[in-house]
Amino acid sequence: MTKVLLITGGSRGIGAATARMAITEGYDVAVNYVTDKNAAESLVARLGKRAFAVQGDVSKPDDIQRMFDETENAFGPITHLVNSAGITGKSSRLDRADVKTIVDTIAINLTGTILACQEAVRRMSTQHGGKGGVIINLSSAAATIGSPGEYTWYAAAKGGVDSFTIGLAKEVAMEAIRVASVTPGMTDTEIHERSTGDQARVERIRPTIPMQPIWWQPDGGILVAFGSLRSGVDDLFATVLLGMIDRVAPADAELVVVDRSPTRRQVVRTIDRRHLVVGPEESDDL
Repeated sequence: MTKVLLITGGSRGIGAATARMAITEGYDVAVNYVTDKNAAESLVARLGKRAFAVQGDVSKPDDIQRMFDETENAFGPITHLVNSAGITGKSSRLDRADVKTIVDTIAINLTGTILACQEAVRRMSTQHGGKGGVIINLSSAAATIGSPGEYTWYAAAKGGVDSFTIGLAKEVAMEAIRVASVTPGMTDTEIHERSTGDQARVERIRPTIPMQPIWWQPDGGILVAFGSLRSGVDDLFATVLLGMIDRVAPADAELVVVDRSPTRRQVVRTIDRRHLVVGPEESDDL
């Protein structure tokens, strides 16, 4: 079966790294972008004939439908969706934030994720004649720490992504769709400079993060610790995303998210509310 992956916000950072790695794993890849056409087309040129760029604003339902249509026209039915599009808005206290910043951030991070998932379910679900698929939503450690003094509205949006992921995963579990959420800690990508406007943020916060490296164990389950690492972090995190797509058992899908209430099938645990370890089911040695 052909694997067709649509990545929202796929032209830079974690999204672009996921696209690069997906090509090597045999996926056909649609790279979504909003305004940076040059970045998207440059990436696609490096990826080759099994990738193409598709413009669209995930906060607009018509754009989302067109993105899915164009992807399916190029490659066939979409089997995998990674919701990576996201912005934070300029960092500030809440009482100094512009209303448009708050509204736009929630529209892209939360509403956009929900709308993209809605379109995916309409096409993937066996209830609608689909053959199933996988949806991965990109969350953030901000959902649990709240990001005070920086962008509490972004934290709220990502908290919504976690709650939504749990609910949707349970809703469509019997319709051949797996849904999961991946939550990184500090990740050194362009979002800090391009979206927050805070170029020094990574180095300022680095001393507060006790766990620096990122680990990946592809066999026997997924073992990952997300911390802050300057070199190659987006590629390593992309490995995690693809690992979630290919290796997480369907029964565990709704629990591959931040959840402080341990359950028998929980495979994600929080560490000091900033770092996550994703490991094999029932393991006590993480």
